[in-house]
Amino acid sequence: MTLSEAIIRFDQWRHPWEFHDSVIRARGLSRADRKLFEAAWQEALDFAHWQSADLARCAQLAQAAVRARFPSLSEEACSAIARGASFEMR
Repeated sequence: MTLSEAIIRFDQWRHPWEFHDSVIRARGLSRADRKLFEAAWQEALDFAHWQSADLARCAQLAQAAVRARFPSLSEEACSAIARGASFEMR
């Protein structure tokens, strides 16, 4: 399983607080994959992306930053990371 697959496999958005741990615990990920995910997660949570009152706009900024910094992640994975971060930043 690739890291992008592990990220987009998460479908429990009724429980968004489980996103991060679900990805970290995904079977088949290497230590490097987990490290990459942590770095992408921290980028998505960067306060610089969350300064506006418009949560959707903030999520777009976070997604764009993750995509730019981690081009090996699929667009869908970057979107999921930003979505997960948006629940943390509420």
